[in-house]
Amino acid sequence: MFKELYYWLYKLSLKRRNNNDSVFDAFLGISFFQGMNILTLLGVVNYFLALDISKNNSIYLGIFIYVITTFINYFSLFRLRNAIINKYEELPRERRNKGKLFFLLYCLLTIVLFMCMIIYLVKPKY
Repeated sequence: MFKELYYWLYKLSLKRRNNNDSVFDAFLGISFFQGMNILTLLGVVNYFLALDISKNNSIYLGIFIYVITTFINYFSLFRLRNAIINKYEELPRERRNKGKLFFLLYCLLTIVLFMCMIIYLVKPKY
């Protein structure tokens, strides 16, 4: 599943600038979206369990999750980038359109759910 998302993020990045940085941008972008999803789940769990987590610990946890997802994605996506790109470029047109739609929905839902969690579930501590 994330291989296809990696491919579509790569294609989007390739339209933005045409160079070899697109494969790295897609790699970091997928890691960012996965980190947001994990943090959204942790925010919901924190809301229901009413844990008292300091601001600094929240920042460290976010950085830790991003580093872990980036490390995992390096071995599952970045090292296999050429095989992933070749596989998904050969898909039929209808399948490619479904993949683009799924990619856009994934990105949109990730951002919307993360922002809703921050706005409605996280209580600010000043």
